Amino acid sequence: MDKWITINNVWIRDSSSKEQYGYVIRNNPKDHRGKIVSMDTAKQMVEKDILEISNWSYLSACSVPRDFIDDAKEVL
Repeated sequence: MDKWITINNVWIRDSSSKEQYGYVIRNNPKDHRGKIVSMDTAKQMVEKDILEISNWSYLSACSVPRDFIDDAKEVL
């Protein structure tokens, strides 16, 4: 399995201040949709050395509702 990489930040849609939910990630350059993971899931993935946090985004914006369930089961 290829290493996952972040392609965008994900923000909480209902927040009046900028609150980050997590990241959109992918492990295949041809996968344009990616998976959404929370900050906690991303931290676990970095600790397992299966996620690289990128310093730039491919996409313009992404947001989710506060009660969004991430794709952790598909990536951990």
